[in-house]
Amino acid sequence: MKDLPASDWVQTTVGEAFQTVTGSTPPKSKSDLYGTAIPFVKPPELANSEVTTAKDGLTEKGRALARVAPEGSTLVSCIGNLGKIGLTAVDVAFNQQINAMLPNPNIALAKFVFYLTLSPQFQKQLFALSSGTTVSIVNKSRFNSIKVHLPPLEEQKRIVAVLDQAFAALDRARAHAEANLADAEALFDAALNEVFNQPPTDWKEGILGEICSKIGSGATPRGGAESYKAEGISLIRSLNVHDRDFRKAKLAYIDDDQGKKLSNVIVEERDVLFNITGASIARCCMVDSAVLPARVNQHVAILRPNDTQLLPEFLTLFMTASEQKKRLLETGAEGGATRQAITKTQLQSLSVRYPSDTGTQQEFVKKLQLSEAKCRAAAASYSVKLDDITDLRQSLLQKAFSGQLTA
Repeated sequence: MKDLPASDWVQTTVGEAFQTVTGSTPPKSKSDLYGTAIPFVKPPELANSEVTTAKDGLTEKGRALARVAPEGSTLVSCIGNLGKIGLTAVDVAFNQQINAMLPNPNIALAKFVFYLTLSPQFQKQLFALSSGTTVSIVNKSRFNSIKVHLPPLEEQKRIVAVLDQAFAALDRARAHAEANLADAEALFDAALNEVFNQPPTDWKEGILGEICSKIGSGATPRGGAESYKAEGISLIRSLNVHDRDFRKAKLAYIDDDQGKKLSNVIVEERDVLFNITGASIARCCMVDSAVLPARVNQHVAILRPNDTQLLPEFLTLFMTASEQKKRLLETGAEGGATRQAITKTQLQSLSVRYPSDTGTQQEFVKKLQLSEAKCRAAAASYSVKLDDITDLRQSLLQKAFSGQLTA
């Protein structure tokens, strides 16, 4: 930011141009400070948009003890969720992780400041000033040192008007792409449910305990993550198991000695993997043969159907149909008060409907896999469009604060 975008633009700093305030949190032990008189904003509630409400609030007594940003202030998260922005549409209180740039109508329009803080020029400086390896932090003095360029108020009005119009169009395009993405994802789920919700009457019914030669989960080696190796036997965890999608990212490894202690959960080619605990409960996929030899930890169960009776590919599709997943999740909710869990016994007693001959199963598998491939291709296309919209927003902001934005 060495050169001014234009001769009538002024280079200054955040601290020189604006009054900045770091938020605070009233004592949580005093319940009379918390209520509904004023929203109490925290970083997760900053979504690069207007701020009108918050999950928590303060009473008038709490307001008197807090830092308050008046309507038209720009809130910037400076600890943790670094760089998240909000423009206050009402007076709000805010915590110590947020710095507020209070409105100064003689120098800058509130909406202009909001867009300025979203710009690549501002964000790049903010991140460059952050300290801390685990949690990114920008203290108030560093925040105040960020360089900004301010044009005359009339030019600010023009820039805001152009960006408002452009972003409104981009928001409409994003909403359309997001709706199409959701439709593409829902289309395959509808196809799965159509197959498994009302199967033909001549399909067989059996329970997993009788169909599978193996149902079981493993353990985490003593020492936890610190005992993992750079290479060796793959240790499959719940984060690797997604619906019909095995993900190698963050795959852990153990050595031969650790592997011997998990010899009861040796993963074999075409095994079905099923998450039995935690937030990812009931996610299911087949193992990627490229990661073998492998074991599973205590959060993942191996389902090994007799493939002369039930194809693993067919079982995976059955286990990931949304209606079946709903039943599985209801089963998991019964397993514990504080954490969802599906037990081995529950899996063994799970009823499955399937064609009696594997040839018919294979026909269903091919048909559904083709449908999924088409839906994923459509979803990928819409995801690219969403990325393009994000890139275009950044390009417009870059131009706006480089003096290159035309109507």
